[in-house]
Amino acid sequence: MQGDGNVRAAPLCVPVAVLEDLQRRLVGVRWPDALSSGWELGTAPDYLRGLIDYWREGFDWRGQERALEEEMPSHRTRVGGLDLHFALRRGEGPNPFPLLLLHGWPGSYFEFIKLAGPLADPVAH
Repeated sequence: MQGDGNVRAAPLCVPVAVLEDLQRRLVGVRWPDALSSGWELGTAPDYLRGLIDYWREGFDWRGQERALEEEMPSHRTRVGGLDLHFALRRGEGPNPFPLLLLHGWPGSYFEFIKLAGPLADPVAH
């Protein structure tokens, strides 16, 4: 399977319409009558309400995009007819070598943000 050789920068930028839709959905959550107050029947209602409040009022989407792009710039290429998204962090030092980190569903490459610097530039860390 070969790629098209066209690796291009693809900075993260969630469209405003998507963020506005998410806000509408978070504001409009229809809460069921609580069957319990703990975790025995699923997610604890108070925990879930706090999580929804955080996503609605506290999460900084643009800040997260900037942090990811700074540490692990986003790129795209085409391989075997599929568009692939990946983060690229080039190694530092006299003899850097390639390293591929993969994540599974429902993960995200954000899980690697704390690893990127030390792996790409161990001397600085």
